Parts: sequence; C-alpha cells; structure tokens
Amino acid sequence: MNRIPRRLFTTEFKREAIKLVTAKNLSLAEAGRKLDVATKSLRVWIAQSEGVNLKRRLVLANSQPTNNVFENWNENSPLPRSSATS
Repeated sequence: MNRIPRRLFTTEFKREAIKLVTAKNLSLAEAGRKLDVATKSLRVWIAQSEGVNLKRRLVLANSQPTNNVFENWNENSPLPRSSATS
C-alpha cells in the first residue's frame, strides 16, 4: 500500500493563510476550507508566527500549581515523608 505524499507549504503561503485569520477575521474553519488546509495546521502556523511553541502553550494553560515537598529541603535534613499511608 502506497502512502499519500505529505503536502509541503511555502513560507509565503503560510503568511497569507495567517493573514486570512488575523487581518481578515476569518475563522480557522473558514480559512481552512478556503485554502484546503487543516485547521490544526493553521493553528500551529499562527502560534509559530507569534513565537510561541503550541505544545508548551497548551501545557502551561493546563498546568496546575503543584505542592513541592522539596521546596524547603536542604542536604542535611531528612527526606520529606509522603502523606500517603501504607
């Protein structure tokens, strides 16, 4: 079975696609249909143009502050014990 070749887009094409969404206020879905490009690709191109790694942005958006048990620990103090009981 042959694989479908991956489509490659020029930088100029990506810039024009980004302008459709940002300057002309088209939704990602509308621009994607008009250009025959996946909305995920448009989303990634926009994030890249803003200088933001999309995965990092998603991780930061979904991350919750954690309680760091080692925050006040130094090498001379005993290791903190887990609050879970065995």
